[in-house]
Amino acid sequence: MTTIINRSFIIFIFTLLFFSCKKETDPPGVASLTIVNAVTGSTTLVSNFRSEGHLDYSKAARIPYKRYMKSVLEANAGQHRLRFFPFSDTTDKGTLFDLRLDLPLSSMHTLFLAGTMDAPESLMISDAEIPFYPAGDSTMGIRFINLSKGSAPVNVNISGLADGSEVTGLSYKSITSFKRYPVSQTMQDYVFEFRDAATGTVLASYTTLGLNQTAPNSWVFRNFTVALTGKPGETGALAPVAFLVEHR
Repeated sequence: MTTIINRSFIIFIFTLLFFSCKKETDPPGVASLTIVNAVTGSTTLVSNFRSEGHLDYSKAARIPYKRYMKSVLEANAGQHRLRFFPFSDTTDKGTLFDLRLDLPLSSMHTLFLAGTMDAPESLMISDAEIPFYPAGDSTMGIRFINLSKGSAPVNVNISGLADGSEVTGLSYKSITSFKRYPVSQTMQDYVFEFRDAATGTVLASYTTLGLNQTAPNSWVFRNFTVALTGKPGETGALAPVAFLVEHR
């Protein structure tokens, strides 16, 4: 009887130790965040992911204009403070964005930084429903967003098709859902044109270079956002432009 009790006690201790060790070695919960710099007039933004204190400049991530970066953040703390500074001024006085984001465990989001240097704005999008493409489904997903502050509503079409063939009346800070597009080695690249919905004038375009490349193909089974930014009527660095954001 004593032997049975001892064995039961030993099993209990080992079970307790197993689950205690497992709890300590489990990785913390994380959230995925894609950050897009579409701030017209910016060059490079420097990020500060610390909740308090000054920027650790040597380790800070930098996001050039019309580019993006992907971050994985611990989500156990709930809200996260994110600050962004112009590359030329990383003091507290130069803060362009000071945001507090709620990033639940295992969530995926895209943070679009938009507006202008004088009037910055942001838009947070949940990516909980990014499409999945099974093997054999040779397609990709593309959505469109208008981040051109001051623009009238825009239409999006594929070059050569009717105006608005893909999107009609996309206003500032509006985003579409993902749409599936075929991908194959026999296809030409898509040329997506952003046009003023009222006049039909082409504001900017984006071409999917390398759509017909052989395996591994960087387009198939994946999702993308084509973003319009820049200032209507401007030229040079401030001109309207379309660029690509990749999603896993």
